[in-house]
Amino acid sequence: MPAGPVQAVPPPPPVPTEPKQPLVRRSVRRRSRSQRKR
Repeated sequence: MPAGPVQAVPPPPPVPTEPKQPLVRRSVRRRSRSQRKR
């Protein structure tokens, strides 16, 4: 019984976290450039 829910929990987190990391880093770099110009 515990093998079912445990296996379905680890696969979903690693997939959505990978694409979110690069998108956040790119948006942070763009904001830092606009703030430096001001």
